[in-house]
Amino acid sequence: MEAIEERKMTKPNPIRILRGLLQSGEDPLTQAQLSKLLDIPVDSIRNFENSRRALTEVYLRKIRAIIGAQWDPSRALWHLAYSPEIPFTAELYRAFTTRHLDHWRRRLIEIHMLVRMLIELFIQVEREDYHRLFYRVFHFLDDLRQELRISGARRIFEKTRFTIDGGHSSQSGELAFISRNFLHLTDEELVSMSGKGKQRQGDWLNLSFLIPQLEDTSAEETSDA
Repeated sequence: MEAIEERKMTKPNPIRILRGLLQSGEDPLTQAQLSKLLDIPVDSIRNFENSRRALTEVYLRKIRAIIGAQWDPSRALWHLAYSPEIPFTAELYRAFTTRHLDHWRRRLIEIHMLVRMLIELFIQVEREDYHRLFYRVFHFLDDLRQELRISGARRIFEKTRFTIDGGHSSQSGELAFISRNFLHLTDEELVSMSGKGKQRQGDWLNLSFLIPQLEDTSAEETSDA
């Protein structure tokens, strides 16, 4: 048993190594800080470091996507994702999480890819699962906004609230429809509008009117840096 425990302790520990790489000054990140950074529960971080749990491919993919680091078990080191010749460092981490977004086009491409994935889900989902998909996405986004404390998004999120409305046939009196009724369908913070009077309508799924905001955000972040 002692020999087994000793082998566990001497085997390179990916999470402990990563925590040391991401140190600030002379002090390594705490387990709690690394947990927040990687979006991995702190108990899991402790278990990884104590070799109670193996760092599975699911977590390795998550780390690669969030901070741009990839583990090489054969060399027992972290390197820049998809670039095994470049060892991962705290400087690379800072560059990935800050300079990566200096140009608004990078953010635009990433947002586009997420929106495209979301649209495909709604295209391909079975009819009986549509409402479950809508509910999960709608509430996941709001939960995420609150968890990450993105207070600036609150106004837009509040404008996406809806009620459930139903209508009856004037002839038969039977229920003719039931649907979500979004309360701000003509709000130009949500959708670009075209036409006048009764012909005025939303240009749905055209989000190009938001591009100037992305440009402004990137410009502000670059000047702050």
